Amino acid sequence: MSSKQVPKTKNLASLSASDSQLQFQSIYWLSLWLVIAYMLAGVFGRDPWKADEPYSFGMALNFLQGLPWSVDWIVPYVGTDPFVEKPPLMYWTAALFAYLTSAFLPLQEGAQLAVIAWMAMTLITLSIMARWLYGGRYRLPACMLLLGTLGVVVHVHKLIADVPQLAGTVLALAGLVHFVIAQQAPSWKAGLMLGTGAGIAFMSKGVLVPGVLALTYLVSVIVLPAFRTRRAAVLLLWAALAALPWLIVWPYLFWRAAEPLFIEWFWDNNFGRFFGFSEIPGSRSNYLQDIGLAIALAFPAGWLAVAEMFKRWRVYSATGDAQKALVFGGVRSEVKLARAVLWIYAITFYTVLLLMSASLREVYLLPVYPALALLGVSITLPTRLDRIWRAVVVIFFSACGIWIWLCWGALLAGRGQLMPALFARWLPLDYVLPFSLGWLLAGLSLSGLWVCAIVWRVRLGAIATSFAGITLVWGLLHTVLLPWFNEARSYRSAFKALQMALPKQYDCLAVFNVGESERAMLHYFIGVKPLQTAALRATPCQAALILDKADHRLAGFSPAEWQEIWRGGRMGDDNERFRAYLRRELSVDKNQR
Repeated sequence: MSSKQVPKTKNLASLSASDSQLQFQSIYWLSLWLVIAYMLAGVFGRDPWKADEPYSFGMALNFLQGLPWSVDWIVPYVGTDPFVEKPPLMYWTAALFAYLTSAFLPLQEGAQLAVIAWMAMTLITLSIMARWLYGGRYRLPACMLLLGTLGVVVHVHKLIADVPQLAGTVLALAGLVHFVIAQQAPSWKAGLMLGTGAGIAFMSKGVLVPGVLALTYLVSVIVLPAFRTRRAAVLLLWAALAALPWLIVWPYLFWRAAEPLFIEWFWDNNFGRFFGFSEIPGSRSNYLQDIGLAIALAFPAGWLAVAEMFKRWRVYSATGDAQKALVFGGVRSEVKLARAVLWIYAITFYTVLLLMSASLREVYLLPVYPALALLGVSITLPTRLDRIWRAVVVIFFSACGIWIWLCWGALLAGRGQLMPALFARWLPLDYVLPFSLGWLLAGLSLSGLWVCAIVWRVRLGAIATSFAGITLVWGLLHTVLLPWFNEARSYRSAFKALQMALPKQYDCLAVFNVGESERAMLHYFIGVKPLQTAALRATPCQAALILDKADHRLAGFSPAEWQEIWRGGRMGDDNERFRAYLRRELSVDKNQR
């Protein structure tokens, strides 16, 4: 080989390394933009939606209206009624964000910034844990695997208490993982993370997650020698010290302010709902069905975690070499204890919630998915499975994206009747979509990200490509079609019409058979805190609103005393209809004016 050929060979090698680095950076930035786009889509540009967002915003609104000095921070209220199902951490933060951004954002969108803040904490902490366990290149894949899990997709954009609970759970798990990963590091750091995370989860939703974390620590003491050391005792001490302010300050102030409400929250809404001695609608009856649902909602994070565990077991069974099994798939042997702790947490959580709890909703499973994402992210799919999965994903989500754009065109042209009649059960097909350049550009940007994901699908892999497809569909539904969904799920149009029908002057608005979500939206949209009543004859109010859902009868209603002035509801919802009444004397005065 001549001397002139040597530099050429070196240049080719250098060019190859440069291309590889460029590809890595391209994949990194594409993944990052997919995560950002997914988290922003569905948070802004809409009103609070049932079932849980309206009453959450109603509590934040009550806190907000007392800022900066006169607010009662202790007892949450929806309208004029205390609402003590959950601690107020989410509602505090939502009120603060709404207050700080009220000069340039609508109140409900300012409150939604709390969701972004708590989810940013969740994803940053999760990415740090993935780097501890497997290396820096697993940071974004872990986030995408969590966000792309079926049980997570719908809930992490909502203004609900489960979002800060998720952030607290991830922080607490980070404390446990740091304790077993960094054997030489002081355990007080891990203890502060564990205790603060447990405290945040407690102040968000109650005792479930702190209880599961306590059981996880107890089981770890029994089965893992690393937790039977002086260092583990120091971890527990610092965790208790960090958790105490969260566990004591607000509950004590709440107990001093309203002891009966404190007992209702602590005993009925925590232990009563869990053990079943407090009456709740829709109690569990089919445990096998619930377990099947939990397995389905854990796809793909939980399924990959189980598959990865079986792969390790097969390596160990085939070779008898535990060390080889530990490093299978590129995972370092020092993460053995951390993975064991995550499995203990996940199994304990499922056992407590699925087999012991008397009530179960899909959102209750949210705190288990970060552990499953960390356990499943390190797996390498078989080449053939990865290729088939990618092909199916590209075809399926491309078809969904095209179909959503066609729906956008049909609604924009006022031809909603061209869509399947099944949609009329939830959405108004006679709705004419207003043109919005902003939403159009957002939808085109999401489509562009999907095209990039298709181009880079081999480097992304099946899991990340699936997340890109979820981002496309979720994003298009919550950008170009968002006004349609908002019209069907928001109470703005209905309650603004009610406000026009009511007189300018009336003392108060009584409500019958109207839930906390509707009362919260009445407070927001018409500026009146409604008063619940069981009989209109007993109410001192001059105006009344009833909800006819499920054909409820109006106790104490007398046509001679009341005159109907309005009836209506949300577009596309024929089951939920409201009727408004005025007392006859006020109605006469209104007509005379």
